[in-house]
Amino acid sequence: MVITASSKRWGKATAIKYAMEGANVVISNSNRKNLEKAARDIQKESGEKVDSVICDLSQKEDIINLMNYTVSTFGTVDVLVSNTGGPPPWGFDDVDDEKWQYAFEIVLLSMVRCIREVLPYMKKQKNGRIVNIASSSFKQPIDKLILSN
Repeated sequence: MVITASSKRWGKATAIKYAMEGANVVISNSNRKNLEKAARDIQKESGEKVDSVICDLSQKEDIINLMNYTVSTFGTVDVLVSNTGGPPPWGFDDVDDEKWQYAFEIVLLSMVRCIREVLPYMKKQKNGRIVNIASSSFKQPIDKLILSN
């Protein structure tokens, strides 16, 4: 299974739970130091080894490399947890076209790209699960989070 943006919060907690259940877990993050710490923490808490791959979710090639690593290591992808840390906090007046484009890449297009990469394996095996985590503000908008609310 693959969990993106999994060095902190929801992603890391999800990785711990799946590892405790004995799943083959591949975590990812764009920051090597955070990723390595998360892998150690997850292994310590779960008692299981996890694999980790550097992946900037705004970069299509990084997503392809993450999925290729997972398939070459484990043969398939049974579960994808498409998670993202989200764009920085800004108000509407602070956001120019470049920031809107970045938010689109990191929040929405990263999910599309991840799904596009794992779907052929899930179709072939006639099984798989995809969980998309986009924002913690799904119930109530959070001030200054215009790009992920």
